[in-house]
Formats: sequence, structure tokens, C-alpha cells
Amino acid sequence: MPIRILVVDDEVDVEALMRQKFRRQIRDGAYEFFFAHDGEEALEKLREHPDVDVLITDINMPRMDGLTLLQKIKEQNIQLNAVVVSAYGDMANIRTAMNRGAFDFLMKPIDFADFEITLAKTWDQISKSKRATRDQAELSAIVHELKVASIIQKAILPSEYDAFPGRHDFDIRARNYPVKEVSGDFYDYFLIGQSRLGFLICDVSGKGVPSALYMAVCRTLIRTCAEPGTPASSTLEAVNRKLCEEDYASMFATMLYGILDTATGEVEFCCAGHELPYLLNASSGVRSIPMPRNLALGIEPDVTFHSVTITVHPGETLFLYTDGATEAQNAAEEFYLSSRLEEELAKRVGLGAEALLDGINEAIGAFVGNAPQSDDLTMLALHFRGAPASKQTPPMTVAHFSGVTPLPVTIPPAAAPTTKPTLFRRLGSDLAELEGLFVDVTEFLQQHHVPDGTVNAVQLVTEEWLVNVMSHGLEGVETPWVEYELSLGSGRIMLIVRDSGPPFDPTLHEPCDIPLDSDDRLPGGLGIELMLKMMDEVRYQRAEHVNALVMARKLS
Repeated sequence: MPIRILVVDDEVDVEALMRQKFRRQIRDGAYEFFFAHDGEEALEKLREHPDVDVLITDINMPRMDGLTLLQKIKEQNIQLNAVVVSAYGDMANIRTAMNRGAFDFLMKPIDFADFEITLAKTWDQISKSKRATRDQAELSAIVHELKVASIIQKAILPSEYDAFPGRHDFDIRARNYPVKEVSGDFYDYFLIGQSRLGFLICDVSGKGVPSALYMAVCRTLIRTCAEPGTPASSTLEAVNRKLCEEDYASMFATMLYGILDTATGEVEFCCAGHELPYLLNASSGVRSIPMPRNLALGIEPDVTFHSVTITVHPGETLFLYTDGATEAQNAAEEFYLSSRLEEELAKRVGLGAEALLDGINEAIGAFVGNAPQSDDLTMLALHFRGAPASKQTPPMTVAHFSGVTPLPVTIPPAAAPTTKPTLFRRLGSDLAELEGLFVDVTEFLQQHHVPDGTVNAVQLVTEEWLVNVMSHGLEGVETPWVEYELSLGSGRIMLIVRDSGPPFDPTLHEPCDIPLDSDDRLPGGLGIELMLKMMDEVRYQRAEHVNALVMARKLS
């Protein structure tokens, strides 16, 4: 695209001289010249050719001089770069021209080598200015689109206020505070028939538009799969398979999904790597609900999800949240943490759902102060009022590992009959616990006629990784635990190991060239290499302060 140049000079031979000096550039399409003999004619040319890039004008001309022309261009907001031409001793006029917007100046008689240098510099400035204008326009369009997307996103979520005005047996409210225009967090609640309420909270990996789009997909899938009579665990398994089939750029989502029986108060919870919920009771205070965390959605298609069932009594409130609450930071880069959240929840036991959410948001805001919001924050509160003469099943007490008062829950056996054989064990950090696990693993593999080569690989990987995690990964952890899940399905065996230790991704391990019998080899180094080599697939995920290592090997 040529540089369009308007030359304004009352000397009649200027046009012929310019065309002669720059005939090659004109022929090659680098320059395109227009000519005028005074300021008035120049304004006419600019109206005819609004795409002129550079104005080169003399100062002293009849009818309208160059200084007046510059003033008119400024008043009419004509976007171009102007270069003035004047005699050496006319510096006062040159200064006036620069004050009126001229970009540069040339001296008479014109040195054409200097002319080309000045033109090149002027064009560079024009190009930068055009890019900046274009970028600003694109940015404005993106900002507008994000605002529209934010409105749409809020519109597809249930009302933050009373979404079921005709129901008096429960009250459910939610709040979503995105760190950007759109959020990767989301919540949802919907009736499944007349006596069951589905509700969930979800945190998509990343932030911004990609997370928001993934959020929309997750919401659509959960509503599609949440059919009457379908358990929460089966619903999440179906959603997970769909997400893995599409492979959305390696994104994943943590989710907590519950189904409330509004007649009995029974709630089935299924957790996909998400923060565990709290139950608020006016007499007993704040209690965390223990349950299997399972794997996040969108990571591995062939996963069995385990759920728990609890009974919520009239007057009790369930509180769900994303890690934007516990990981909110103040100016000193201190985290809010679950301990502060539990304290604030305890102060608000007995409040309604809306007052509870507003109070917790105010408490987090007071802690954060003027520090910028670091992550999306979403909270959901479900207050159960209860139906008349509801019957409640006596619960069964289980051990709890989060550090707050345990809640009576009913948990099905981890290895309950499923569509695929599964072995599940929960361990601490004592290596002595491994002896019983190794026996169980061997019996499980032999019972299902797993080939000897795969048996040996699983046994070796199990020993190497668990010893590594217990000996090094859980050192200094306040509440150390490891979950071991081994399952068969789709012609392969899959092993998932979760632990409460600090982040460590073994898939980033550099190959070791130190001899196997060398004293310089680091502890665990051989085990990591063996895992990567003996398993067909090894994937790592860190979500909600939990490490999860997923390993798979074909049975053939």
C-alpha cells in the first residue's frame, strides 16, 4: 500500500520536480503524490482524498498560508502527519507550525536525501499511530463483547435472589464475584421433579473467556445428564465422559454436586476434586462434610465417582464455595484460609441463606482490603426448612480429616459394585500401612486375571510411588493422607493416587543419566523413571490443594 503524500506549494515547478525525483517510487507503488498550490486548495484535496498520510506544506502562500492550513486541519480533526517547509531564517514560523501539530520540518532548498529520511521517519510514526488506533478499536470492541458476555453469563445462571418463590421448604441463594468481566466459576440449582433439588458449584481451570466458555459447556451437560432417578455420581460420570470426549484444550473443572430430597432432607453429594462443603447447625455449630474427592472433570474419561449421603435437618444450612474464598489474599499476601472461613461461618449460624452469603462476602472483603482480587469467588447457601413429618434415617459416623468437627454421614463402601472392578484404600503417612495394601493389590489383580506383565508393572509402580510420597511428599504436612484407587475397564488398568502434600509433578522429571548403583542418585529418582516408562500414560493434576497422579496401562 503506497504512502499518500499531499504537497502544498505555490511554486509551479514543485510538482514536476517531485515527480521527476521520485519517479521510481511512484512507478513501484511506494509513493502516491497529490498537489495543491495553497491552503484552500489543500483542504479541497483532503476532502477528495481523506486517506492522505503525509502533508508537506510551504508556510508562505497566497489565499491561505501553511500556518492557517495547519490550524484548519487541527480544528477539523484530520488525521495525518504534517511536515512544513521554510527558509533557514524563519524559525519563528517553524516553531508556530510545530505548536499547531506539525511533526517535522524541512529547509529550502529541499535536500531530497533529507526529504526521504524525513518521509521515512514520518511514515514510521504514522504506522505506529495507525496500529495504536487499530489496537484501541479492537480493544474497545473486545471490552464491549466482554461486557455483553458478562451480561449473557449472568443471565444463564439462576437468580442470585429467590429463584423458587413458590417453595417454602428450602431457600437457596448464590453469589458470583468474577476477577475479570467473565467468570470460570459458576453455580446452578434446578428442580428434578417436584421433590428433588439439584444444586452445584464449579471452578473451571484458568480465568477469562476460555474458562467462561468451558463453564457454559459444563452447565449445559450437567442439566442434560441430571435426570430423575439418576444418582449424583452417575451424573458426574456422564458429564466427565462428555468433557473428555471433546478434549477442550486440556481444561478441567472441579465440581461439587448435590441432590436434596426436599421431603426427607436426604442429600447425596458427589465431589469432583472440589472444596468440601460445610453444614451449619444452631446447636452444634459448623461442621465439614467428609467425602471422597474423586478426580476433577475433564481429566480422565474412565473414572468411577463415589458419593456420600447425609441427612440435613430443618433449620440447618449447607454452605458451598470455590477456592477464591480461602485463597483470597490481602496486601501482605496472606491467604484467608479455611480457618478464618470457619470462624466467620460460626458467627453466622442461624442466619438465612442471603444474610449468610452477604456476611461472608463482607468478612472476606474486610480481610482483603485494598488488595486486588486474585481469583473468581463463588458461594452458595442452601437453608433447609423441611417438610412436615419428614422421616430421617439414623446416620453412621465416619472419621474426618479436615480438622473440624466430624459430621455423621452415610458413605457407601469405596469398592461398592460399579460398572468396573475397583479397589480403593485411604492411608496415612506410615509406611507400615503399605504391607496390607500390597496384599490387597496382588489379590485384586489375580482375582481379575490381569496379565503377569501388567501385575508386575502395577506392583512396582505402586511401591515406588507410595514410598516416595509417604517418605518425602508428606513430610511436615499437618494432616497427611494418601488415597489409592485401582480400577479395570476399557481394556486397561488405571491407577489414581491422591495425596495432601505440596505440589509435585513427576511428569516434569528430567531423565537421569546417573548409573543405577551410584550413591549420587537422588531418592525416588529411579521410581519416577520407572513409572514414566512402565505405564502407557501418566498425567498429573493439582486441584484444591490435592495432588492427583493418574496412571494407565493397557491389559494386552
